[in-house]
Amino acid sequence: MANKECTIYGLYDPQTDELRYVGKTIQVIEVRLRGHLKPSSSMAHTHLYRWIRSLLAQNLRPIVRPIEIVPCEEQDIAERRWIAYYREHGFNLTNYTDGGTGGSTNAGKPISAEHAAKLHAGLAKARAEGKIKPHKHT
Repeated sequence: MANKECTIYGLYDPQTDELRYVGKTIQVIEVRLRGHLKPSSSMAHTHLYRWIRSLLAQNLRPIVRPIEIVPCEEQDIAERRWIAYYREHGFNLTNYTDGGTGGSTNAGKPISAEHAAKLHAGLAKARAEGKIKPHKHT
C-alpha cells in the first residue's frame, strides 16, 4: 500500500450533528457509507448497525465526513488515536473496539461454528482485559 492514502472518517447523526462512529477506508467515503447502509447479517446486531437502522427507519441516514487523510501504513494508528481522542472528550461512539483492527473482509459470508466460537472467545477475552469499552445505548 505504499504511497496510497486512507481516510479516517466520521459518521454523524443527521439530527444532532453528533459524531457517532470513527472508521477508516481506502474508498471514497460516500462509497464506504453505502457499505454501512447495507450491513451484513454478521454485523447486524452491533451498536453501530442498530443506530443506523434506527435512522433508516426515520428515512434518515448518517452524514459522513473526513477527519484525516493518512498514508495507508498509518491508518490503524490514526484510527485508534481518533477513537481515543473522541472517547476521552465524552463522545458517545458506537465503535465496537478501540480501532486499528481492520474490518471484515468476508462480509455476508457464512462462517463455521468453530470459527464463530473462536470469535466469541476472542471477544470475551478482549472484554475481560478491558480492550473493548462498554457503550451507552441510544
